[in-house]
Amino acid sequence: MQTEVAPGALAPVARQICLLGVLIVVVSTARAGISSGLDLGMLLGGVLFAAWALTPLAALWALSYRVRDAWRQAVAALLLVGFDAWARVEVFLFPTSSTDALLLLVTPAIALFVLLPIGLLVGALCGRAWHLVRGPRA
Repeated sequence: MQTEVAPGALAPVARQICLLGVLIVVVSTARAGISSGLDLGMLLGGVLFAAWALTPLAALWALSYRVRDAWRQAVAALLLVGFDAWARVEVFLFPTSSTDALLLLVTPAIALFVLLPIGLLVGALCGRAWHLVRGPRA
């Protein structure tokens, strides 16, 4: 795996994971909006809600100008998208109470301030372990 990418570019694996995350957010938000009726207020609310949900992925892209290690980007993207997908499954497929939807309001903040730094740290550790095991390549 190429470990260094150009500034401002996501590693190919991280880019694919982020595109999956965008697809999950857009489809689930559109599905929820369509099932509750379409009007201008719901459309605007859905767009703003999707933008809030995509904030952690946008932050990862913005950090790619400074964090150019593919391992760090890929692990952080996997953690962000996995957490968001879990939250959406809990809310849309297996709700247990009427307040479960509040999880989707706090998920981006948790992802941004807790999981993104953890993902970058774990990605750095995975990258180091990978290089220790494989050794230098000529």
